[in-house]
Amino acid sequence: MLTDQQRPDAASARRSTQPRWRRPLAIVVAAGMLVAIIAAVIWGATHGNTGVAVQPRATPSTTATPAPRVVYQSDWSHGANGWTLPASVQVADGHLAISGSQAVQVEVPYVPTTPNYTIEMDYQIVRAEIGGHFGLTAFNGSGDRQYLAQMQCTPMHQGAWNPSLGGCVGAILVTARGGTYPSGLFTSDYVVHGGAQSFSLGLEGDTVNFCSSGDCVSPVSSATPMDASPHLMIEDRAVNLIVTRITVTT
Repeated sequence: MLTDQQRPDAASARRSTQPRWRRPLAIVVAAGMLVAIIAAVIWGATHGNTGVAVQPRATPSTTATPAPRVVYQSDWSHGANGWTLPASVQVADGHLAISGSQAVQVEVPYVPTTPNYTIEMDYQIVRAEIGGHFGLTAFNGSGDRQYLAQMQCTPMHQGAWNPSLGGCVGAILVTARGGTYPSGLFTSDYVVHGGAQSFSLGLEGDTVNFCSSGDCVSPVSSATPMDASPHLMIEDRAVNLIVTRITVTT
């Protein structure tokens, strides 16, 4: 008998009769919404800069140093070839042969047209007397010396040097017009041995850079402006010298 019990509430009965598959469906819907949100965030991160030009990172550029340009090179294969030679200088076997004990100057038949240039001389000492010297120099149109780079064969200890070996023990002297020590004059003990050697004299404006067989001395600067078109000379006294090449580069 059910007379002493209340009838079940209709709403409760309806809730109890709802299908149980709706709860998993809600979970699936929520997961789908979460995936959609994550996809939207990723799309915004990857497409947010669409239409904005991306500037490439600048790559540092290096300026290549131009190679020296040869503006003059000697050629004695067929004689003097434009060189005016004193009596003590002759062309032999494609080179210049300088001999004798008297001072001599041999002008290079080329006049530079720029204040920056380099003159190179390849040579070999055959014999040198004590007190002899040789090197490179330049004069302006008035005959004033512009600079001088010279090997002086005057050793401090003469007994230690045999001139017949073909070397020159003494000092390198580099001086510029109006130069005084220390900026315009440089001198140092030096040795030039026998065999093939090379002098290199470079002008940078009013500064002289001098190297002997790759061994460079301190730069020397002129106290007054140098002439832009000097007369280049080989100077020699009491040194028998074979000059195999003269080259001017800019």
